[in-house]
Amino acid sequence: MYQRVAVIALVGVVLGSTVAALPASGATGQTAAQAEADGIAPDAAPPNETGGVDTYAVSQNGDCVEVAAFGDGDDSVGDFYQYGSHSGLYSSQGTNEYQRWDESQLFLYDGDDGGSVVFVHGEAGSERGGGQASVTMTGLPDGAEWVVEDDNYDTRNDNFTVEDGRAHADWFWEENRTDGGALRGLERGDYEAITIDAGFNEDAHHASLRASLTVDTWRLRGADGEDYVLDRSEPVTIRPGSCTGTSTQVATNGSDAYAATARNVGDNATFDTALTTENASGVAVDQLAVAPPANQSWFQIDLRATTDSPVAGDGPEEPLLFVEPTSPQFDESPDRVQYFVSLDDAELADRGIRSENVALFQYRDGEWHRVSHLTRRGSGDHVIRSTNATGMGPLAVAVLQPDVRTQELSLSSDTVEPGEEFEVRATLVNEGPANSTYETELRMFDETVDRASVVVPPNEPRTVTFTQSVESPGTYTVEVGDATTEIRVEGDGGGSGDGGVSAPGSVPLTVVLAGALVAALVVAGVGYRSR
Repeated sequence: MYQRVAVIALVGVVLGSTVAALPASGATGQTAAQAEADGIAPDAAPPNETGGVDTYAVSQNGDCVEVAAFGDGDDSVGDFYQYGSHSGLYSSQGTNEYQRWDESQLFLYDGDDGGSVVFVHGEAGSERGGGQASVTMTGLPDGAEWVVEDDNYDTRNDNFTVEDGRAHADWFWEENRTDGGALRGLERGDYEAITIDAGFNEDAHHASLRASLTVDTWRLRGADGEDYVLDRSEPVTIRPGSCTGTSTQVATNGSDAYAATARNVGDNATFDTALTTENASGVAVDQLAVAPPANQSWFQIDLRATTDSPVAGDGPEEPLLFVEPTSPQFDESPDRVQYFVSLDDAELADRGIRSENVALFQYRDGEWHRVSHLTRRGSGDHVIRSTNATGMGPLAVAVLQPDVRTQELSLSSDTVEPGEEFEVRATLVNEGPANSTYETELRMFDETVDRASVVVPPNEPRTVTFTQSVESPGTYTVEVGDATTEIRVEGDGGGSGDGGVSAPGSVPLTVVLAGALVAALVVAGVGYRSR
């Protein structure tokens, strides 16, 4: 009994089968009209993570179907094919249920050693059949190889070759037998798609040999029971993923390393990365979105996270995490890339870091540039999204540093009497990029006499006021931060000229000195009487 059949290329009605038209292939990715002004939507759809590749897009004559691969990654393609040379049958014993004496079967297989394309011609044990077939595959990744050759004995008429991204095979089989093979390498990321050009019967390499011309149907089979009749005279293109939209095949997904291939890319591709590294607690690069150069329909991306700068020279002052991206397919750097970085408020607070003071930097043109970003505040976390990163330069997640100085220092009066209160007003300005909770100190007599804590945002002056008094006449230096001025105390005072200072509610220094003198005399008297 035949399975339900759909047809990729409408080459005619197959007897006893159902014919159905299929959707045309093409990307349905985000359009430019949907993108923000920075070129990439803030909520770009997550990638289709194909991982071990369980679905392939197979297209012919502009039509595309999504085919479920056989296998679940546990067994080898050799186990699936089961070439029976050991029993003298010289045929595939693992695909018997799919074989037809007048057909050639095409499978895709997900094995423990990678993804494979599998060919099986004819039917073992049918006492009918025999024929010739040839295939040429192009666009192959590096390392692709024939891992099953049916036949593989010395006197065979079959040929199997692989060289420079191109594979070829010729088959000649007799009745009651199969020929075929399996080419492995589809799990690799360094290719966009493979193309199969097939020839059967009189169009095969061995057409001059005497054999029945029995291949009437070229059939593509899926593990879900779907099968499709292919046009024997037209090439077939196969790539991992779906027919529409961007497909992402992840090769490496570790905590500090990520590698993937994006295919059928429209305006952009989004990768779920979740990158962090040791000693970078509280910081993770969750996603990367890339808008490739025009006409770049596929590319690989490789990301490495580290706490060491990937470039020589000075970098951001307090880096938390570096990410180094590479892509061998980009002849031109992408105009727009976008990083989504999550910050755990509690973990950063344990490190003495405020999430609001974390920013992004990108290395380009030989130096680090601060990258603009938007912030989404959540419950216990922040997510910052870059808006003007370009190219494939390294990224740094770093803590911004404040730079607070005293812009102006003034007194309510330049001259006061001993014990008279006066105000010290300091205007602070933060010329750094980070908010600062600044511990301001008022210094007199080479010591700190008062202090105040004040929040100083970038480029927003803040004024702090101290109230003081000095008990002894003289001229005294008043210092706040890097600014100084002088206060003159005139009139009779109880001090010796060393000066005394008191804050509201404190004991004047002159009183303390007098008390110390009395105490010294008492101690001296006690000591005298004890002798």
